[in-house]
Amino acid sequence: MTTETPHPGPALVHGRLSTYTVRRCRCRECTTAAARWKANKRRQVAYGRWQPLVDAQPVREHLRQLLASGLTRAWISRQSAVPGQVVRNLTVGNGRGAPTRRVRPATAEALLAVRLPAAGPPASRKSVPATASRRKVQALASLGFPISVIAHAAGLSVSGLYLLLRNPERQVAASTAERIAEAYDRLWDARPADLAVRAVDSRRIQRIARANRWAPPLAWDEDRIGDPEALPDWTGRCGSAGGYYDHTQLGTPTCQPCRDAVRAAATDRKLRRRARAAG
Repeated sequence: MTTETPHPGPALVHGRLSTYTVRRCRCRECTTAAARWKANKRRQVAYGRWQPLVDAQPVREHLRQLLASGLTRAWISRQSAVPGQVVRNLTVGNGRGAPTRRVRPATAEALLAVRLPAAGPPASRKSVPATASRRKVQALASLGFPISVIAHAAGLSVSGLYLLLRNPERQVAASTAERIAEAYDRLWDARPADLAVRAVDSRRIQRIARANRWAPPLAWDEDRIGDPEALPDWTGRCGSAGGYYDHTQLGTPTCQPCRDAVRAAATDRKLRRRARAAG
C-alpha cells in the first residue's frame, strides 16, 4: 500500500524503495518496503537470479518525452531526487561515451514516477533550443569577451556556458536563454576594455573564436540567428567569389558558401579556357 503525504517540493510517496533510499524516509511503510526488497534480494541471490541493474531504455524514453515537452534535466532531477549527472548520463551520456545502458531499480522507479505537471512546465523551467544562445556567446567571444565575462554579465556559471558551447544538441532553460540574450544586447556593440578586460585575455579568446570559426554579431541576421540552417554572412556578400576575397582582406575565416563559390568560379574558368582552346 502506498500513500502520499504533504511535503515541501515533490510529494513523498511512501511504501516505495526509492522513497526509502533516495528520499531517506524512515517511516514504517518505507522501512517495510526496504525490508521486503532486501529479503527478495537474498532469495534471488540464493536462486542465482539476482539482477541489481535493469535496462535503462524505458527510463531513457520516458526522460526524453519529458524533455521534449519542455522540462529540463535540472527540474526532473529535483522532482525525482536523482542526481542531475545521472539524469544527464541516461539521456545524452557523459561526453565520453553512449548513454547509460543499465540503471539501478530504485533510480528507474524514481525517474519513471516523474510526470509532466497538469499545467505544463513552469515558465522558468521550459527548455528551448540552444542555437541562438550558443551563437550569441560565440559572437561575443569573437569580439574579445572572455567566457567568464559573458557568464558574469548573464548571471550564469562559466561551466554552464562552456557546456553550452561544447554540446551542439543541448537545450537550455528559457530563463537561461533570456539572460544570454540580455547580456548579448548589452555587449554586442561594446568594447572589452569597457569592462576592464585585459588585452591578453581578449586576444586569447579571439584566437579561440577564429580557430573555431565563431562569427561576430554583425555576421548574423538577428531574425535568423536561432535558425540551425542559417549561415553567418561574414562579408556582406558571402556565397560569392568576391566574398571569398573579402575574407582574405578582412582576415576572417572563410565560410563554406564562399569556399564553394570560389571553387565553382575556378571550375567555370577552367571550362571556359578548355572551350576556347577546343574552338
